[in-house]
Amino acid sequence: MQDKGGKIIENYVDVPTSASGFTFIGPSGMGKTTNLKNILDLYPQVIVHPEHNGAYQIVWIKIDCPHAGSLKGLCIDVFKEIDRLIGTNYFKKFGSTRNSEDYMLAQVAQLAHTHHLGMLVIDEMQNLVNAKRRKDDLLNFLVKMDNIIGVPVIRVGTNEAYPILQGNFRNARRGTGEGGVLWDRMKQEDEDEWDEWKFFVEGMWKYQWTAEYTVLTDEIYEALYFETQGIIDLVVKLFKMVQWRAIAEAEDEIITVDLIHEVANEGLYLVKPMLEAIRSGDTEWMLKYKDIAPLSTVEYQNKYASKLQSEDLKETRRLARKQQEQQSPILTTVILKLIQELNVDALLAKQCAEKVFEPKKKQHNVQDLVNEAYALSLQSGGGSFAEINQDNQKKSTKAKLEPKYQENDMRLIVAEAQKLGISAHDALKEAGFIKNPIDDFININ
Repeated sequence: MQDKGGKIIENYVDVPTSASGFTFIGPSGMGKTTNLKNILDLYPQVIVHPEHNGAYQIVWIKIDCPHAGSLKGLCIDVFKEIDRLIGTNYFKKFGSTRNSEDYMLAQVAQLAHTHHLGMLVIDEMQNLVNAKRRKDDLLNFLVKMDNIIGVPVIRVGTNEAYPILQGNFRNARRGTGEGGVLWDRMKQEDEDEWDEWKFFVEGMWKYQWTAEYTVLTDEIYEALYFETQGIIDLVVKLFKMVQWRAIAEAEDEIITVDLIHEVANEGLYLVKPMLEAIRSGDTEWMLKYKDIAPLSTVEYQNKYASKLQSEDLKETRRLARKQQEQQSPILTTVILKLIQELNVDALLAKQCAEKVFEPKKKQHNVQDLVNEAYALSLQSGGGSFAEINQDNQKKSTKAKLEPKYQENDMRLIVAEAQKLGISAHDALKEAGFIKNPIDDFININ
């Protein structure tokens, strides 16, 4: 409220400037990025407001933390993402390497205000571990985005980023009332988490595509956990690889505990040192293998897909050989004689020979078969067996269509009348089949 001179008398609307951001930490393979993306996809990323001159509101932006922890790199990524979303040219305008960090940071803050940025998500925060200098500057800027500019910042990273973000856990809790989320792997020794593990595996188990359905047992729960240590990404990929192996190699396609261990030993070899470190519980060894790199199963899938294709090819060749073995040499002799000695067309010779040949008959006279097949070929006049069949069918149809007439058959009377040029009505009336209607009313003596 202001007086006539423009002096503020009372501020009756107190708009908070701080926002509730938080930190999300967990080991690789637990689905942090995937779940976060699924949540973000529930919201439109950009909203256009026609009632406000078509103003663009950016609901959220998600970028990865720069590998060197560079503030300039962070700003450039924000410029590029905004340009991608609403078709602006902020990167060209503000992203020059000649611009200072302070200038770029000021522009990011201004753009966040201009486009009413709802949330900024920074993934891969563990990249700050490799930053040689000024990593605190980036963290402080993110806190500033939270507390001063009013844009919530969600920081996402693996356990490797925990020591760096540990201070931010405390700062965030003190400044905004929000803390951090630690999403650890499911642990067997914790009863509640073991129930969660069984619940997760049970939900995954319905996606079983083997010919024989395998029932879940406690031994399978434990085998899957031993080989993946409760890491979601690994157990999902192990489950897929086990099924590929069972379908490609196992005759009954049943999933067994031994098969799970064999496939894990073969398919998870790249992450085996990390899993051994987790099983050991040795802190020093676990620090040596801080992060588990994303595991690709494409090579494993291609390996067993090619095995399946190879098996299909072998089966095709086996059936072809069996068919060749089953073909009688007598039939081949008859066909050759028709072609070579009697000059019958090759296709017609094969069709006629197969027609007269009886596979179940134990003894055959080759010359009799040749004579029968040759006689059949002559009926075609040199045409194919299909034409012979068609001619025979026409003759058969014609024979069936010729009716047998009885005495005073109306059909015969009409047919004879048509030959003489007499109408069917007159012919049937003459034969006494059509009565004169006048006779019912007039009696002539």
